[in-house]
Amino acid sequence: MSTNGIYDKQAEAYEAMISKQPDLAGVIYEKKPFEGLDVLDLGAGSGRLSMLLAGDARSLICTDIAQPMLDILDNKLSEAYNSRNWTTVVADHRSLPIDSSSVDLIVSGWSISYLADSSHDDLTISGFERIMFLKQ
Repeated sequence: MSTNGIYDKQAEAYEAMISKQPDLAGVIYEKKPFEGLDVLDLGAGSGRLSMLLAGDARSLICTDIAQPMLDILDNKLSEAYNSRNWTTVVADHRSLPIDSSSVDLIVSGWSISYLADSSHDDLTISGFERIMFLKQ
């Protein structure tokens, strides 16, 4: 999954751009209320979705392929919330170091589009199914 270094080298510029986008909490909540859930934010970047979820989720795992993006996210969450219910993990969607059946909800913004032409589609979907807690 190539990102051409933008997320490593221009994390602050990316954050300035993405911070202007609209709040999606209502859209996510309409699909799946997330209060008290264990949530995974794939490609969390600088925290566009994580900032909306952290206050209500029981726990939040924020993954991204670029550590500089996760550093921005961690700083923003630390400033916004007194209680730490999140972790950050450098990870590629195709190989997630997340325990099986450990999350109730998976969200992802733009980063999922990097897999559109991936030859690993089956691996990615099976990885999502593995970590998602599927209620009977």
